[in-house]
Amino acid sequence: MLLSNAYRRLTALRQAPTVQQINGFLASPAYILLTAALTALCNLAGLEAVVYPLFVLIAVYTCLLGKDLLALMPLLLFCYLAPSRWSNPGRFDTSFFYRSGGLLTVLAVILVLAVVFRVLTDPRWGGKAFFTKKRSLAPGLLLLWLAFSFSGIGSADFGLKSIAFGFLEGAAFAVPYFLFSAAVDWENTRKDYFAWIGFAAGCLLLAELLGIYCGYQVVSPRLFNADRSGRGDVVLLIHRGQIYTGWGMHNNIGGMLAMMIPFAFYLASRYRKGWIGTVMGSLFLVGVIFTCSRGSILFGFAAWAVCIVLLVLSAKNRRGNLIALCAVILTVVTTVGLFYGELKVLFYDLISMGADPSGRDWLYRNAWELFTQNPLFGSTFYPPEDMSWSWSHIKDFLGFFPARWHNTPLQLLATGGIFAMAVYLFHRFQTLRLFLRDKTREKAFIGCAVLVLLGCSLLDCHLFNIGPTLFYSMVLAFAENCVRITKL
Repeated sequence: MLLSNAYRRLTALRQAPTVQQINGFLASPAYILLTAALTALCNLAGLEAVVYPLFVLIAVYTCLLGKDLLALMPLLLFCYLAPSRWSNPGRFDTSFFYRSGGLLTVLAVILVLAVVFRVLTDPRWGGKAFFTKKRSLAPGLLLLWLAFSFSGIGSADFGLKSIAFGFLEGAAFAVPYFLFSAAVDWENTRKDYFAWIGFAAGCLLLAELLGIYCGYQVVSPRLFNADRSGRGDVVLLIHRGQIYTGWGMHNNIGGMLAMMIPFAFYLASRYRKGWIGTVMGSLFLVGVIFTCSRGSILFGFAAWAVCIVLLVLSAKNRRGNLIALCAVILTVVTTVGLFYGELKVLFYDLISMGADPSGRDWLYRNAWELFTQNPLFGSTFYPPEDMSWSWSHIKDFLGFFPARWHNTPLQLLATGGIFAMAVYLFHRFQTLRLFLRDKTREKAFIGCAVLVLLGCSLLDCHLFNIGPTLFYSMVLAFAENCVRITKL
């Protein structure tokens, strides 16, 4: 009764002109771009103590006075992308996450309470309606959550820590999908809302990458083609080990940036001045190349090529987009032609790696051996002691975040066995059916972004990192409900 009365008062307050203006702003691209800019500032200047409380304040407002919970979508993704380089919890024991653990706990509790309050009290979709809403992907995601939580059951390493980490992984897959599929007024949402999130995230990632290159000697002089006497040429080479930020290294940045390419091209297909999206989507690909992440470059380029086809088939201003595309290609070809030698040396480390598996062959054998030891339910998310993050020495980080097997099928078999693999295949069947049913332009570009994630995850562990999984869960909710959207 108390909750009901409180919500009735908040509902009345929501009709105030000022509140409605704020809610209109929260539903606009301007809000997404502003929060992305704040996230970039946080990442580059180390302002976590300012930006995180501000984001929670916006989230609490959204839960209490917002039209729905749509405005939480960009915040959820941007919070993951916000940590500055010196707050990386796997590299520095002075990280903000260790120094301000109490603050973060308080903020998390406040946010959860605000979301729960709205879920329980909203008269349209809250309470019983929230839990009984039909969601086509619900069975697969719930089973995944269960499979992850009890991965390795029956093995020697199975315990509370394994359950806790598996529960967190499963929650990243399921919770955003369950929340946003019910807690958004889809009929009155912009068709391009999530595309703006992806576009803003891509611009944010470019800014972070530029900050890394400008501030941390990624390009450094090195002796090249030295002879026996030690003489050689001193040239500038990219040292990709220096490409990292507070939430991930070069592979993480490259994978996330590659996923955002389709959203820039979707906006290019929607607007008469969409050529800006074509240029930015191409710049996202250039950024992916400068992360020196081979898997991300491969699938990012594939996404770029597919998006060009989709653009030609669906763009409103085909001529403008084709002119922009030709200009981009001409610029790149001219640059490569003029500076081929310098670029070949600059990317020497990346080029010389070729198809070198970088230790993944050992990881894959290790995963298969673990699977054979407990084929039904796997061997938990925690691998043997001889497999750990080679770049980290922080005990608090290593104690909870396990290394991964850099391949989705092998990760599933090693950690959760045949049961987890079967559940995942069922989930894949459900998502395939979702994208093939009621085909729309939105689903085509979203599907392209999802395929980039799944492709990169065959060579890395993106699908089992919290940030990409939150993105994946939210985009599935949008893909399922975009057919109901009547606005632009």
